[in-house]
Amino acid sequence: MVTLPAHWAQAGYGVPKLCARHGQPEVKRAKVTFVSQRPGWVYVLLLLGILPFFLATLILQRRVTVNGWPFCRLCESLRRQRLAIGIGLTTAGVAGWVANAYLGPNSGLTLFTFVLIVVGIIEWASAPRAVIGNTHVGKDGTALDVRAHQAFASYVQAATAHAAQQAEAQPAP
Repeated sequence: MVTLPAHWAQAGYGVPKLCARHGQPEVKRAKVTFVSQRPGWVYVLLLLGILPFFLATLILQRRVTVNGWPFCRLCESLRRQRLAIGIGLTTAGVAGWVANAYLGPNSGLTLFTFVLIVVGIIEWASAPRAVIGNTHVGKDGTALDVRAHQAFASYVQAATAHAAQQAEAQPAP
C-alpha cells in the first residue's frame, strides 16, 4: 500500500508511466474518479432500508478525479473480460427469466436465473477503471491509497522523498 497526495495525482506529479496493479508499462491513460471506501457502520443502516444506506454513503463519500491514471495491457484485458462476462451472464439471466415466465414458475429456472443476474451484476460492477486501478480515496479526501505493485510503489516513494528534499532545501520565509 502506498499513499499518493490527491493533488499530485490530479496534476500528474508522482504518477508513474506504470500500471498500479501489475507494474507493467502503461498502454492507456484514462480519466478515473476514485471514491473512498464506506465506513463499516454504514451497513447497519440497511436494517432501516436501502435509502438511508445510500444517502449516508453519498454524504460520507469522498471523490478524487484523476485525468490520466495509467493502465497496462493486462488491466485493459481484465476490464474487457469483466464487462463481457457481466453482460453475458446478465443477458442470460434475463433471457432465462423470460423463459421461466413463458414456461411457468415450476420450470426450475427461477433460482438459476436469479443467480445468473446477480453474478452478472457483480462481475459488471468490478469492471470500472476505478476498481481495476486498485485505488481508494483516503478518509479525509486529500490522498489516494493505492494497493500497488512494488514498481509503482517505489516510484511514488521516490517522488515523495524528492518532494520532501525540495521542501527542506527551500528557505523559510
